[in-house]
Amino acid sequence: MKQLLFVAIAVAVLAGLWVYLQPKPEPSSAPQTAATEFGPIRFELRIEGSTVTGPEALKVEQGDEVVIEITSDRADELHL
Repeated sequence: MKQLLFVAIAVAVLAGLWVYLQPKPEPSSAPQTAATEFGPIRFELRIEGSTVTGPEALKVEQGDEVVIEITSDRADELHL
């Protein structure tokens, strides 16, 4: 019985030390993206009648700051 208690305490202490002493993640030193260095990535769309002019696809990466400017000749809805 004493041996089982000793093993349980030893396992608990080792688990606590492992959690306490494990390496902490370092902040990323990766270079900033163009969006954060030079401002947000901007897209301009124009809607006239049923014609949309602008890029066919808006491609960005997660974390990029994005501005989408939409000009239309009438009130409508746009779903992203």
